[in-house]
Amino acid sequence: MPASVTSEARAGADAGLQVMMRYLEAVERWDLEAAETVTTDDLEMWWPQSGERFVGRANAVRALEAMSQKPEPAGEPRLVGHGDTWVLLMPVREGGEVDRYVGVFELAGGRVHRSTEYFGAPFPADPARAPFAARGDSQAGAGEDRPTGGSPTTDGRAVVARYLEAADRGDPEAMGALFADDMEMWWPQSGERFVGRANVMAANRARQEMPLPAGEPRIVGSGDVWVLMLPIRYADGGLFHFVGLFELAGSTIRRATGHWASPFPADPARAPFAEPT
Repeated sequence: MPASVTSEARAGADAGLQVMMRYLEAVERWDLEAAETVTTDDLEMWWPQSGERFVGRANAVRALEAMSQKPEPAGEPRLVGHGDTWVLLMPVREGGEVDRYVGVFELAGGRVHRSTEYFGAPFPADPARAPFAARGDSQAGAGEDRPTGGSPTTDGRAVVARYLEAADRGDPEAMGALFADDMEMWWPQSGERFVGRANVMAANRARQEMPLPAGEPRIVGSGDVWVLMLPIRYADGGLFHFVGLFELAGSTIRRATGHWASPFPADPARAPFAEPT
């Protein structure tokens, strides 16, 4: 998705950041020919909510051209990443609706090789969590340290996997053991932000229901930036695609940003370019 990323991010020396800047600026201009120059021939574009997957640069471009309406930025973007894994978070407007967009981009050979994209509708904040939420601007701090880096002191994939295992068991203490003291948990769709391990744990305990996995998880990442993608199902049968962005500090989670996206129907106009499901 398009994004105007600030000069702070432009100053980054990370090669992956430069690739992402060129790609996102091209998409922002809807210059698909320019976007093609920073994608691989075997580019894969996947929209899990509709089940659509487009394989090959030509099919991905045709699918974008077939979109009946191009989403427009509706707020400040946040670009986070390291090495070959990058995540774009931003509000977008399509018609009169504002959704929260999450794009997970995986690079290969200095080009975008795979993009996995989600659109999540806003939802109301739960009053039961209000006592633990940060006051003031719910997005404060959300745009800081866009490029991240450094060498992690532990395997980031293992940290996220332990978090997922603890969540599956419904074990808040095991989850809390992975949180940094100044842990921040942010849910952009409801505007809720919880700062500090105690508040994060209290907010998790206040959740009325913990959903169950409804499919296989996918964990991708590099350095201290990792992403968990997992379909989940609630007791009422509601299916959502959960996307969790985890920014680590050593062996602890320093910031977690969560998104929940519901399924939507595939567009028949894109069917000729999609892989069979």
